[in-house]
Amino acid sequence: MRLVPAIAAGAAILVGVLTYTLFRPTALSAAFGQDWQTWAVWMEQHGPLRSVAFPWLANLIPDATWAFAIGIAAGSLVMGTRWRVIAVAVLAGASHECGQYLGVIPGAAAPLDLLVSIVAGLVAGIL
Repeated sequence: MRLVPAIAAGAAILVGVLTYTLFRPTALSAAFGQDWQTWAVWMEQHGPLRSVAFPWLANLIPDATWAFAIGIAAGSLVMGTRWRVIAVAVLAGASHECGQYLGVIPGAAAPLDLLVSIVAGLVAGIL
């Protein structure tokens, strides 16, 4: 993988992780146990980001950033025409949401999440 795509993928993953920890802390409480749940409840009640203007955006950002990271990583590994790189990036970016639709990957499948993942993969493939 080239250096620039690797940095872009890493930055996208970092944004997704920060979005989860700052904007959606209770989404992680089930995975990390009681200590995390205590912190998550405190963050939702008293934290600096408790009144997010667009809470739906906090739900879409992690999907978009992870789809972008997967898309840019997969696209940078593919040799061939520009359209092949874009196609691989879109398919890789949307694969996790498609897996949720098929019931192979746990999670709640949503049409808007799929659209955001496709667009993020498209952007990754174009870059």
